[in-house]
Amino acid sequence: MLEVLSRLQFALTVAFHFIFVPFTIGLIIFILIFEHKYFRSDDKKYKKLSEFFGNLFIINYAFGIVTGIVMTVQFGTNPDAVYTLRPYHYEKNGKKYVSMYQVYMTCVDEYEAA
Repeated sequence: MLEVLSRLQFALTVAFHFIFVPFTIGLIIFILIFEHKYFRSDDKKYKKLSEFFGNLFIINYAFGIVTGIVMTVQFGTNPDAVYTLRPYHYEKNGKKYVSMYQVYMTCVDEYEAA
């Protein structure tokens, strides 16, 4: 049950991040257009529109950063879900490698044994 709840929480975080990032990128175009129109016509309404959308841009940018950091933390605190599909030992171009998950778990086991 806990795994289902953690996946639901991660899905909500990704959904909010997916909303804020494209919206922020789209706001840049509006700000650019209104700044260009203000520069060409010196009309104050374009300056006010530019400032309004600039404030929205700052708010959305901040929320995008927050949801991105939360996503990173959620990835980092659940390494098992990331590495369950990858074998511990694998070969590439004839060389043998050990995955970082096995190195991490070995360090954890050694720390707990001490």
